[in-house]
Amino acid sequence: MKSKLRNITINSILFKYLIQELHSERNGEYWTTTLRIFKDEYKQTPIEIIFRSADSYTGGNLLTSDVFITNEKLNLHKPSGIRKFIEERISLKWNWEKEKLEISDGMQVLETMGYDIEAFRVKI
Repeated sequence: MKSKLRNITINSILFKYLIQELHSERNGEYWTTTLRIFKDEYKQTPIEIIFRSADSYTGGNLLTSDVFITNEKLNLHKPSGIRKFIEERISLKWNWEKEKLEISDGMQVLETMGYDIEAFRVKI
């Protein structure tokens, strides 16, 4: 079976990441996307970001569909999208050797990174 674990190197540091998507139809249709990032050999101390985004009838999960957010493409399946999250966490002094970081509102993270995500929020 093919591994879903992917590699990305930033500032000569090897990181690994995994993306999981789950479609839900309770209280309206939406996607739950979980992004786990960890430094190579530090699998026990990942960043885990959970996104709940609206479903698109034409594109499915908007966070993995090359949509434009604030004049910039964002796609969590592309390394450029993952790079932004890692660089943002490094700038906030993420200690990958000791800290396990769980973020339950990934949409808030996108907003603090400067993205206008109002159209992607789940309306309940």
